Amino acid sequence: MEQKRRMTRDEAKAQTRRALLEAAADQFARHGFNGVSIDAVAEAAGYTKGAVYAHFSNKDDLYLALLDEHLSDEAPGATAQLESGAPIASFADELEDALPGQIESTRDWGSLTLEFILHSMRDDTVRGRLAERFVRARDDYAASLEKRYAANGDAPPLEIKKLATALMAFENGLSMIGFVCPEIVTDGVYSETIARLLDR
Repeated sequence: MEQKRRMTRDEAKAQTRRALLEAAADQFARHGFNGVSIDAVAEAAGYTKGAVYAHFSNKDDLYLALLDEHLSDEAPGATAQLESGAPIASFADELEDALPGQIESTRDWGSLTLEFILHSMRDDTVRGRLAERFVRARDDYAASLEKRYAANGDAPPLEIKKLATALMAFENGLSMIGFVCPEIVTDGVYSETIARLLDR
């Protein structure tokens, strides 16, 4: 019988970190940011509290690590059509069809993010760390927009980083409204507004 290869120290650390993040995501979704303790994350993951602190300084680190993964996972699918330069009208129906499911599937994440934003407003250090992620997301969006306008040979309607900021604010604000009142954001407002902002 073939002997199972032992994990290296780095592999074991990566496995532990992954388990802790998955446990944190589940606990945050169930109880919110403020309703979860480091002890609860450790117990849910099957590790000691010391294992959590070996990888993360506090709950802020856990959320921000999850945010980094969320932004990384979201980017490829969200930007492919945008960067192609194709008119929004050409895939507007696809955007509208996907919106209700997107609102529902991101409900827990949106609630957690709102809670963390409020938490960050009471701590300048945390706010600064969250702001870094927002700026990075804005810059990534701006880079995709630059590719879009290069692909179709048009000039953006305003300076590219301002446009990226406006689109981020619109899309995130639309989602937040959709969590409470989906019927007023799933009637074409998303695709039609995006088309106006990008394609004029």
